[in-house]
Amino acid sequence: MGYVHGKKSYAWISLLAIISIAIACSKPGKPEPNPGPDPIPQTPGEAEKTAVGSPVGRFEQKLIGRDGGTFTAADGGVTLEFPAGALNSETWITVEHVTNNCPGGIGNVFSIKPHNLQFNKPVKFSINYDDSDVVASAPAAMTIAYQDAEGYWRAAENMVKDTTNRKVWVTTNHFSDWALFKAFELIPYS
Repeated sequence: MGYVHGKKSYAWISLLAIISIAIACSKPGKPEPNPGPDPIPQTPGEAEKTAVGSPVGRFEQKLIGRDGGTFTAADGGVTLEFPAGALNSETWITVEHVTNNCPGGIGNVFSIKPHNLQFNKPVKFSINYDDSDVVASAPAAMTIAYQDAEGYWRAAENMVKDTTNRKVWVTTNHFSDWALFKAFELIPYS
């Protein structure tokens, strides 16, 4: 075999190495907590601050009471699971699609309201993704972030990546604007 050289050859070799590592590190069939550090820095001095997204015309509401319940958006993109006792009284929960200003963001942001609502028990929040969302990345790179009150994007804690069912989920005690984003994306050299 001859010696391969040139910028294009090294770019392809690097790309194949990264893809191989990503595939080798993923464990299909079993959801696992996020094993590594959060891809979005957690301190305001390092975190990315952006403007809040603008509504894109779609929102849905559901009344959830003390007995709990499930709220799945009509498009199937997001699901909220309230355990019994999470809420003190019947509350209108709103899911609104807004433009995505999250760095590396995919699709629309889900603005879940009311934002100031605190739960007695954590609520499970999940976002589904498909093949088009993973282009130039990998299922293991799908991650959830939320935008805090000051506009900084924070990687969600206790995140679980279920690559078999193409879903990323967290348990949370607050609502905010939530985004699906790619922790990394491969960009060809040429």
